[in-house]
Amino acid sequence: MITPGIFLAQVKSHTWTRSQSGTTGLKVTVTIVEGTADGEEMTGTVWFSEKSMRMGRAQLKSLGFDVDKNPLKAIGTNISLVGNECRIQVKDEEYKGERQLKIGFFMSKDETPPEADLDAIEKSLRGAKSEPKKLKPKAASASPMQEEDEAGDDTIPF
Repeated sequence: MITPGIFLAQVKSHTWTRSQSGTTGLKVTVTIVEGTADGEEMTGTVWFSEKSMRMGRAQLKSLGFDVDKNPLKAIGTNISLVGNECRIQVKDEEYKGERQLKIGFFMSKDETPPEADLDAIEKSLRGAKSEPKKLKPKAASASPMQEEDEAGDDTIPF
């Protein structure tokens, strides 16, 4: 059973696609090869819009393709990504009013820390938002400028 998280996966297939708005993407189907989702398949797309080029480049590298060494048009003709391993980030997302699991990102198989570390970090992050901000008590004789500095505000009042 697939749940949100990060999983080791192997590329099963890939094909070029285009969104309704005309953005080109590489649709990649992977088979998860670890954990409770072992054997499950998911499909995600690496999009190549003007704003997502850095992310697209990083994801291609994670899938085993180096854009600096090979022409992009070689994917699917001279170069196959099938069999390459990567990690996938599975996200729970709402789309058109319905919850769905989707691949949020393709990552290098060595890129992510152990899941236990991620769980501990996530717990700390969630706890951080609920803790009230602690301010130092203001000194009665402090000047207004000193009071702002002690509160951590580096802006200059005008």
